[in-house]
Amino acid sequence: MLDLDEYTVLVLAFEQYDLVDQQDLDEPPVVRAFREACAALTPDLEVAFMQTRRVHDLLRHVADREFDVLTVDGEALLHQRFGLLYLAGKLDYGVEPRLTVAPRDELPITGGRLFFGGSGQHRWP
Repeated sequence: MLDLDEYTVLVLAFEQYDLVDQQDLDEPPVVRAFREACAALTPDLEVAFMQTRRVHDLLRHVADREFDVLTVDGEALLHQRFGLLYLAGKLDYGVEPRLTVAPRDELPITGGRLFFGGSGQHRWP
């Protein structure tokens, strides 16, 4: 758990190999679990993302996204190319122009939008 100034953040970490083993499945279990968790936490959830690239300090990396959430900057969050990104309805402002530049596969979800980091065979950055 991360207690930021404006948000409480839950960080779950798993082995990168767990994701790699699932990428070729139509709906990998990790994707299903992510979508179900986002749906279950709605309407209290504003943003959720799956970081699929290694970062030096994961907790600092997560905390650094707080400003983008506070300023309702869905476009900035989409630009980060997370493996999966959930945006609550109020955070998808400005997202459509970004999707024409860098298309993303999208999964249906109630209460917001759920994007992969890319499209087609390149949906996982």
